[in-house]
Amino acid sequence: MATFQLGVLSMHKNALEIQNALGNSSDIVIRNIDNDGAIQASVFYIDGLINTERLEEHVISPLVHNVNAGLKTAKMVLSNTTNESIKAIIQGNAVVVYNVSGNMTIVDVAMWKERPVGEALTERNPQGLHVGFTEKAATNISILRGILKTPDFMVENIEKGTLTPTTISLAYMRNIVDNEVLHEVKKRINNIHVKYVLQAAIVEGALKKNKMTIFPMTSQTEAPDIAASAILEGKVVVFVDNTPHGIICPSLFISFFQSPEEYYSSYGSYSKRFIKTLSYFLATHSSAAYVLLYKSDVFSKKIYKLFYPKDMLVSPFISVILLTVLLKILTDGMFRVNQNLTTFFAFISTILITESLVKLKIISPFCLLVITFSYVITFLFSSRGLSTTISVLSNAYLLAAILFGLPGVILLTGLTMIHVVMLKSINVPYFSPLIPFKPKELRDVFFRSDLKNLINSKHSYLKRRNRKGN
Repeated sequence: MATFQLGVLSMHKNALEIQNALGNSSDIVIRNIDNDGAIQASVFYIDGLINTERLEEHVISPLVHNVNAGLKTAKMVLSNTTNESIKAIIQGNAVVVYNVSGNMTIVDVAMWKERPVGEALTERNPQGLHVGFTEKAATNISILRGILKTPDFMVENIEKGTLTPTTISLAYMRNIVDNEVLHEVKKRINNIHVKYVLQAAIVEGALKKNKMTIFPMTSQTEAPDIAASAILEGKVVVFVDNTPHGIICPSLFISFFQSPEEYYSSYGSYSKRFIKTLSYFLATHSSAAYVLLYKSDVFSKKIYKLFYPKDMLVSPFISVILLTVLLKILTDGMFRVNQNLTTFFAFISTILITESLVKLKIISPFCLLVITFSYVITFLFSSRGLSTTISVLSNAYLLAAILFGLPGVILLTGLTMIHVVMLKSINVPYFSPLIPFKPKELRDVFFRSDLKNLINSKHSYLKRRNRKGN
């Protein structure tokens, strides 16, 4: 609540400008320090954003005791313009305007409400750090500072949003980062011109030049150890304030098949990348394979009747489409119900509905097995952002199988591979280091080689400047 009183000496014009700019919002507080009815100084802050104990100890009490002595605290800086002071107030600081001189002092007494640091929700790893990023970019940077104890760890802040500014932080390792990648990331973020940035999707969209591709050009992470590892590889991690994850740039196709636990175990070289690669193809092609097998004659009549019963009320094509849509609806609903009801909704409703569809002979047991199996596999890639891509590709291959059969699926698979090879993430070939072929980079592609060799190796993502890409 704004409270002030005019005495013999009115408020300085700087104080009046700040008051007029902040308006009559009920959470704006103006505390005037007066002496014999004359206002000596005015303190501006927003209620709820400041630490009241620090404010009283470091600002109010010293001013009341002797306003001419000034403030003596390490967390203060002089302000040169009223716009700078207004911005500081909105960010949770207190601003002191001295009435006689008009001098303005910004005092850091901010105390933002934020979620406590906890375990990462989507990238849990028993052997890794049990710490996850929060919505505050400054907190996330401090977590990384605790891991990367070196002066080479650099952070650059860029503010975007003409109506309500949001801080975008670029974290990288000086002398290790690929400078061309860093330059391109800065350039694309600086080209963002919007009124506000409330979610990281705006930044991710700016970093992704090819808007038509369904493949993610950046990857998200909630795990500080993954972000730190990416920074040490020469990548850039972007943090958007009010977003609980970092954006890794560039992100190559092979990185979506790497698992954090591979780097914590001595058996990590025997990684699961082959299994994850196989899972990727099963998730994208299982639905189409079910339809293609129905059209073919590879099975004996006995097995064919078992997999595709003739007494079904609808064709296998309709069954696959119906079950796919149903699973999408159930998954979407699962994330919107009360958290206490998630287990009930996920298991009970799914079992009841699918069992009823099987009994009514709308879908066959084999169809249920194939579609649910491919759908569950998709969750292996959900934490890294590839699940949407898999879902779209699965539906596309299914449609190709229904309309054009095996030739259609083969053609679409080939076109997809050509598309992936042509993509670039922050000007870096998406299918690197396989295409273009870089033998020195293969030590962490098909399997994880010796950790000592990986740690001491240097990654070079770009070789020439001014390369245009996606």
